[in-house]
Amino acid sequence: MPDHSIAEFQAEFRDSAHRATTVFFASTEVAHVSRLALRNAVDPIIHAAELCRALGIRFLVAFVPEKFRVYHDLGNVSLTTDAIRQWRISDLPDQMQQLLAELDSNIEYVDLTPALKAASRAGIPTYLPDDTHWTDAGNRVAAEVIHHALQRSIRQGLPPDASPRSLAQISERHHNP
Repeated sequence: MPDHSIAEFQAEFRDSAHRATTVFFASTEVAHVSRLALRNAVDPIIHAAELCRALGIRFLVAFVPEKFRVYHDLGNVSLTTDAIRQWRISDLPDQMQQLLAELDSNIEYVDLTPALKAASRAGIPTYLPDDTHWTDAGNRVAAEVIHHALQRSIRQGLPPDASPRSLAQISERHHNP
């Protein structure tokens, strides 16, 4: 067991060969994120998007889900403790997408959750059992989703930049709100 503090936050993952592997979750995976905390997290993303746009650089936000968000309701994952069965996921990906769209409708957004869930449901372990990081397969799934999102938006044409600004204007706005 990696750390006794997470012993109660575990599940059994069955891979495509029907081998069971104990997986552990971090207790922070289902922490509530307030609207203010989300806004504070999104502000630097907006700033980065503006800087990239000013320099003619493509910008895409990818929502990277925690392991529990991906594994919690899969048929090949058994939540093995009462503590973990009581956890609930939030609508954080939707909240983030909505807030980004409200603040800057030109930001491209992709949620990696559905693709990671699909691969995991097929018995492909997308997260390391005792860590919050992806496996090689999880990295491959994420890369494919991002690649397809970029290709799709290229075919559809990038959203026009309605208000190009200089780097000085962007920097001024973020340093002197």
